[in-house]
Parts: sequence; C-alpha cells; structure tokens
Amino acid sequence: MVLRVLGQAAVLKRRYKCLNSLMLFVISNYLMFQSAYYKGQFNTVQINIENDYNFQYYFK
Repeated sequence: MVLRVLGQAAVLKRRYKCLNSLMLFVISNYLMFQSAYYKGQFNTVQINIENDYNFQYYFK
C-alpha cells in the first residue's frame, strides 16, 4: 500500500511540478486515510486522486 501511495505521489509530482514531494506524500496519506475511514477498512483502499474534486480544486 505504501508503495502504491508513493507511486501515485511520483506521478502527481511529475504533473504538478510546483509541489513538494513531501507535501504530496502528506496529501496522499490524508486522502488514503480519509477514504479508508469512510469505507471502514484500511487494506483494500484504492486512491484515485485524479478524480478527487477537492484535490484538483485545491491546486487550481
């Protein structure tokens, strides 16, 4: 799971070059645990940051 988060953070870092990788790691972790909280399970969480409206709105 951590590798999946880091991989998606690397993809986002390429897309949003103005952002810091540490900031992306924190944001991806926040989205991961937020979605896991609503689903009630931590092992089968799929992070889809590209379709997350709040994430895209925050970095416009």
